[in-house]
Amino acid sequence: MKAQKRRSGFPESLPLDLLAEEFDHPGRLGLLGRGILASFVGLLFYMTIRFGVAVPWEPGKVLFGIAVVFALARKMNILHIVLIGSALSIVIFR
Repeated sequence: MKAQKRRSGFPESLPLDLLAEEFDHPGRLGLLGRGILASFVGLLFYMTIRFGVAVPWEPGKVLFGIAVVFALARKMNILHIVLIGSALSIVIFR
């Protein structure tokens, strides 16, 4: 018999739901809110640099990345980009 997961009754997304509206309007954020937003943006920037350094860059991968950015800029459906990109990367970068 499988054990059921016990729910506490507290929705995990409640804090995010309460704060989401505030982050849509940065002008209304207080000092704490701006600090949270700045730390999040800093974390994204740091992880981008870390991933960029960790990837072995080759001309094919650079062109592939440029093609993905171009597809996103043309407002192509993200699901199509992921599916086509996955299939192409299996064939090209094997």
